[in-house]
Amino acid sequence: MDINDFNYKANILEELGNNNQSYKTASNRNPNITRTYKKYIREDIINKYRDDPTKVKEELKKLKSMDPDHIRELQLGGLDEFGNLKMIDEFTNRRID
Repeated sequence: MDINDFNYKANILEELGNNNQSYKTASNRNPNITRTYKKYIREDIINKYRDDPTKVKEELKKLKSMDPDHIRELQLGGLDEFGNLKMIDEFTNRRID
């Protein structure tokens, strides 16, 4: 587990609770949003490091063990859109949601 990703998730959830924004709603997830987001991140890595193939390979390897995560969870009223997504460690994402 990536401790930074864990702390990120815990802080977001704590902030929502402290601001009385932690309420359960039905989540309306479109799997194409997160798939497309991860493809976008992959393309961004390739473009960003196109002059450094070693760095591209390293970053793409890291990306394989990451998931798009909703910053504000869908069940807590978050939107299923790029602006509400961030890449985090897949272990942390799948165990804390």
